[in-house]
Amino acid sequence: MNHIDAYPGLYYRKATNNDGEQIRKIVFDALTSYGLVIDPAATDVDLFDIEQYYPEGTFWVIVDDDFTIKGSFALFRIDESTAEIRKMYFDPSIRGMGLGTWAMHFLIKEAKEMSYQTLTLETASVLKEAIALYKKLDFQNIPGSCHSHRCDVVMEKRL
Repeated sequence: MNHIDAYPGLYYRKATNNDGEQIRKIVFDALTSYGLVIDPAATDVDLFDIEQYYPEGTFWVIVDDDFTIKGSFALFRIDESTAEIRKMYFDPSIRGMGLGTWAMHFLIKEAKEMSYQTLTLETASVLKEAIALYKKLDFQNIPGSCHSHRCDVVMEKRL
């Protein structure tokens, strides 16, 4: 596990299928709290076989000193030049601490190291804090339809 600088007691590591139940709880609780639909058959199917959907090991979790998963974030390969940011959700106990900003910088760095030229993401307009963060990091709204029915905003950043 790798310590997250400036966040005592929090660490990040690659996720495995063994983490699925804890990750699903965080993601599904967050979605429900914002009135968004859980979709295990489509949008959220990747949470039931992380290692298959992220074969390059690009799904990470944040854990505390007790090894309890407190958050997740991932890069999903679209094609050789584009990756999508997915499944960035945090337990309420660690929200508001700047971990979203930390995770986004981490994902941008990883994407550059993997030679991606574009990062995309889909989100819901109800997730105002997340959208503000994406805009602060130079993500731009782009036209296009969302693959996920719960999302209504598509954004991208050129690296």
